[in-house]
Amino acid sequence: SHKPQLLCSCTKVRMGSLRTHVEAINKIFLTYSKDDDQHDKLNGSELKKLFKAEMPELKQGELETLVSAIMKVEAADDNQVDRTEFFLIASCLILGKSPSKCCKKN
Repeated sequence: SHKPQLLCSCTKVRMGSLRTHVEAINKIFLTYSKDDDQHDKLNGSELKKLFKAEMPELKQGELETLVSAIMKVEAADDNQVDRTEFFLIASCLILGKSPSKCCKKN
């Protein structure tokens, strides 16, 4: 059975699977952002837990390098990653790019 596409209320554009994938990424973010009082941000420990669980193919050294690079690039201002930054990071990783190359702060 084919799932009907939803309309974005702001643009009346059919969202289809894009909405489903964005919601899935958001759910992952929310799952791991609850360890401290800042439920709208990920700290380094939460980010590490997220990648360890959601990307089990990463070896320990790769995991440490990834989290360190993300914290250096995206969390330099407050030592945390907010939802927008996380979506950029996820996009970088999905495209096979390093966060330091495509998610730089302006």
